[in-house]
Amino acid sequence: MLSDETLKRYFLEELEYLRTESVRFAGDYPEVAQELSLNRERSGDPHIEMMLQSFAYLTGHLRYQMDLDDALLPNQLLAALSPHLEAPWPAASVVQFDVTQGNFASVQCVKRNTPLSTEIDMHGKRYPCRFITRYDTEVWPIEVTRVTAPPHNLIRAVKPGSGVFAALCVHLRAFQGFRFDGFPMQRLSFYLHGPDRFRLYDQLKNHLQGILVRNPVDDSYYSLPVSALGFKGLDTEDSLLPGDAGVNPGLPLLREYFLFPDKFLFGTLEGLSTKGFEQELEIIFLLSQECEALTTDAFKVNCAPVINLFRQAIEPIHLRATRLEYPVTGDQFHHAHCEIHSLGEVYFLYPDGTTQSLQPLYGDRNSPFGYWVARREPSQLPSVTGTEYFLRFLNEQFEPDWQPGMSVMGRAWCTNRNLPERLPLAGNLQMEVPGVVQTARMVKRPSRHQSPQLTGDQTRRLVAQLNSHYLPLRSGAEGLEALRQLLVQHIPADQAGARRQIAALLALSCRMVGHHVGDEAWRGYCHGTELTLSVNIHYFDRASVILFGEVLNECLAHFVPLNSFVSLILRDADGELIRRWPARVGTQCLL
Repeated sequence: MLSDETLKRYFLEELEYLRTESVRFAGDYPEVAQELSLNRERSGDPHIEMMLQSFAYLTGHLRYQMDLDDALLPNQLLAALSPHLEAPWPAASVVQFDVTQGNFASVQCVKRNTPLSTEIDMHGKRYPCRFITRYDTEVWPIEVTRVTAPPHNLIRAVKPGSGVFAALCVHLRAFQGFRFDGFPMQRLSFYLHGPDRFRLYDQLKNHLQGILVRNPVDDSYYSLPVSALGFKGLDTEDSLLPGDAGVNPGLPLLREYFLFPDKFLFGTLEGLSTKGFEQELEIIFLLSQECEALTTDAFKVNCAPVINLFRQAIEPIHLRATRLEYPVTGDQFHHAHCEIHSLGEVYFLYPDGTTQSLQPLYGDRNSPFGYWVARREPSQLPSVTGTEYFLRFLNEQFEPDWQPGMSVMGRAWCTNRNLPERLPLAGNLQMEVPGVVQTARMVKRPSRHQSPQLTGDQTRRLVAQLNSHYLPLRSGAEGLEALRQLLVQHIPADQAGARRQIAALLALSCRMVGHHVGDEAWRGYCHGTELTLSVNIHYFDRASVILFGEVLNECLAHFVPLNSFVSLILRDADGELIRRWPARVGTQCLL
């Protein structure tokens, strides 16, 4: 029995067909039908009913397997072109590091890909659940004590006539035994948290006029430019998923935005100086628009995004002449909670101990020793969620060929399937490597584990993905529909909020423009495309329209060739300007 609900649909369709045909048969041969007790509902004879259901299951399973086989090649090509669409999406969350003790005389950083783990109790057994961090994060022994609005007279005195009408004051305090002037903090990373985090992101991205760093002891302060504040998540090295991004590095950003937008809510404030500061420090964000009151949890420090991925040596595969395909497992003792996400290195192990590296068949490198071909399908065990992974091995002539006694070894990125969804909010995780940080606490519930779509019209999905690389940037309904289809490919089927955002796109206008290159007169001009996108901002009540534009602007830059640019303008339904992004130089190389 397959755990996938799709098989149940196939079974019910076949059973419905058999019952419909039995009614037709009964009309043509009433005497026989009376003996078999056939009707539109259930057969009166339990043996006949059991036989009908048995045939429905067998034919449904056969149709299901045929559809899987039809989708095999499109899925393999999708894995090569856009691996983020073929692989499962692991659970992701945000953790806050415990930094109450340690030596902070120098900068302490929790590096990207640092492993964390915890154990989950299920049915009297404890199962390991592992994560890795995805950002480099400098940690300091400080905390946010409150977020307030400073007095208006202070704002007017600091920035008279500058268009500043409101401010947010983030109060920071050093832990007992530490002082701000006792550690070299030149930058501060923070995470926007809570139900108002997207509204706060819009305020800081669209209405920030200046930044003040104030010493509450002597009321002194210094200023920082707006450019001192930046947000992570858009660069290729900020990707949540490790490995190859595929032929277009901008497309995985869309899937990350729709599945885990909190990865874009990590800000960094540069240019800080803590000289002369004791136990307290205040950061004041000057805004051109009034901001509603926020809770203390709106800003969190010492945080990083984590994702349920871990490196694992796959179980050895012993090749046999009677078998062409082999299942791949990362942990045979905990298979129900260990799913292959993506393969790293794969190599032959010969009886004499020598090894030879293999390459993926649809990769970009040749291999004199052979290739591996992967296939993914929904799990066929009711107790195992997610997907299963299979491998075939070919020689340089693309034929199955190996010597007796050969084995296959390798390493893979694995997930714990849906196990992280059982983790409680504020659950503790242990760092797996020594350092100034030993534990971390979850400040956001893990997102859902998402299995990829592996059946259905995968050929059409592949063609749509290929067409997206030639996205027609043109005005009117055709260009808007092409943009919508590009976005739809990167959302899961049950994401109503994501579909609501796509429905908010009202109109697209494109025009060719020219801008001067650089400040020097001799550089001349460059031709590019200016896109004006109209959206219904009311559809972004639980999201950020500015963040949506940021991700879309970054994604579009990967569709534009070198020596050209794209410029995105976002307007509301009434034509009012929301934000204009600077021109982005194209990244697509033309031969």
